[in-house]
Amino acid sequence: MDPSLAQKLRPSPRLAGLLLVLMTAVVYVPALDGAFVFDDHLYVTGDQRMASASGLWSIWTEVGGPEYRHQYYPITTSTFWLQYQLWGMNPVGYHIVNVLLHAINAVLLWRLLVRLRVPAAWLAAAVFAVHPVHVPSVAWIAELKNVLSTFFFLAAALCFVSFFEGRRGSRVYWAGVGLFVAALLSKTATSLLPVGLGFVLWWKQGRLTRRDLTALAPLVLLGAGFALMTASLETQHRAHGEAFSHSWVERCLIAGRAVWFYAGKLVWPKTLSMIYPRWLIDAGTWWLYLFPAAAIAVGCLLWRVRHRIGRGPLAAVGYFVAATAPLAFANVAFTRYSYVADHWQYWASMGLITLLVAAAATYTSRRALAVGGAVALVMLSVLTWQRAGVFSDGVTLWRDTVAKNPGSEEVRYNLAVALQAQGRLGEAEQEYREALRIAPEHPLARNNLGVTLRSQGRVDEAIAEYREALGVAPRFVKAHVNLGDALQMQGRVEEAVEHYLIALEIDPAFAGAHYNLAVARRAQGRIDEAVAHYEAVLRLDPDAVEAHVNLGEALQARGDRDAAIGHYRAALRLQPGYTAAEHNLAMALESGPGSADINSGGRP
Repeated sequence: MDPSLAQKLRPSPRLAGLLLVLMTAVVYVPALDGAFVFDDHLYVTGDQRMASASGLWSIWTEVGGPEYRHQYYPITTSTFWLQYQLWGMNPVGYHIVNVLLHAINAVLLWRLLVRLRVPAAWLAAAVFAVHPVHVPSVAWIAELKNVLSTFFFLAAALCFVSFFEGRRGSRVYWAGVGLFVAALLSKTATSLLPVGLGFVLWWKQGRLTRRDLTALAPLVLLGAGFALMTASLETQHRAHGEAFSHSWVERCLIAGRAVWFYAGKLVWPKTLSMIYPRWLIDAGTWWLYLFPAAAIAVGCLLWRVRHRIGRGPLAAVGYFVAATAPLAFANVAFTRYSYVADHWQYWASMGLITLLVAAAATYTSRRALAVGGAVALVMLSVLTWQRAGVFSDGVTLWRDTVAKNPGSEEVRYNLAVALQAQGRLGEAEQEYREALRIAPEHPLARNNLGVTLRSQGRVDEAIAEYREALGVAPRFVKAHVNLGDALQMQGRVEEAVEHYLIALEIDPAFAGAHYNLAVARRAQGRIDEAVAHYEAVLRLDPDAVEAHVNLGEALQARGDRDAAIGHYRAALRLQPGYTAAEHNLAMALESGPGSADINSGGRP
């Protein structure tokens, strides 16, 4: 074909970018009507900060904090807060945002590769857009962390590339710094940006100049500072104990194996799983040393042939290793389940995908590249469509994971939780028992099995499971509260109160313990104590409708009619049409001052 004609037929950048966005949107259609899954409740549905304006302030000011907070990603959490104001508990909007951000990231990657003059830049970005290893980063709502932080990461990279090429001055550099800080405040894994830029500069120049090092130094300090803070929070809140007590040699073995695992899933994305089996790592197992040795050998080979094939392959592989290996040397909570995860290679994949596509473009004909690229995109798109459908709901996700990782107690536990949420109590009980067969000392499974048994009316069995859970974890607050509830159901109020008091001694801010203790005290006729605990509930959660109603009843029983009326009205403001509040308000208004005719036992 005439080169001038080919140039005319080539799509415009705007059309090429739009095609990337459309491809991404199409392959992720099955994810759009997916439910909240796994730990989405920690970030959206169970985070009380989402529901109030004051919550936005605490998102930025609370580092660690009194509640469960093992990550400080205020931009990501603020984005969740904003979305919660827009679509509340409807997951569709959250999914659309994730898919859109992933599509934009593909476009930004394409423009970055064009700027770096990488062959077949659009094809590399398209593979990134539709590769199935990225499904958890896009279809799992909580992983807004990945797609949002990568948006800032790539935007910052574009600024820095312009700066280092000398096209722009200090303004674009400081814009890049600002975007990099935004990336770090979205997810700390983006701290690898200065490492990636260092590889790019070495690839293009063969060395790093003093100007380059001076420009990169602030980025390294920022990245290291945020990484250390995140590692500290992870270790403090969740990533501690025997599961994280690896020697330095063992961590090197994990890193070496992880690098090859991730490369294998990119090249052959078969049997993808939400949680992969956790490897047995023993420094005395000789064959484990083959993984890091092979990685080092590849690096040495690429170094030796750099004058023949160029520095690009070594730079790409170096970036890939730098983005995957360091996780083995940090205590990350998720590694209690597995040392690897698909969503952890979202940034790393860009390096290896670019290398493989550029190599194909360099060593094959244009026609072969077009045909092969089209076939690859179709195959990857089909796999991504199928994989996205797995995230439709918790039961589907965890059944798929159980099929690939049946020996994990955590996978069985998560399947049981999903079944329990759907009211499938018999199936949930079976999965909890399977989790306990694998790991008998699993307090969460014991506690939740107790909840399932109590829901089926098997209170004695539930009490036995709660006691087993507390035998393993004596400071397990929810187990104390649940045991108290079960004892109270049997009329053993004094025993129930003992466990509520223990729970509050461990965690004075546990609203459920205050509420149930208030119910128990009211049943004992100790109205003043009941009032005090209902008020504690409302200090912790002002929108607790049941607490307003029960506090109103307790106050009216004590003779404080006006205060009771105020709480009934507060309950109706929060939940218009609430029958108990309407009835009690009507009775209070009809009765004269000082009346104490309402004396029900509360609603646990």
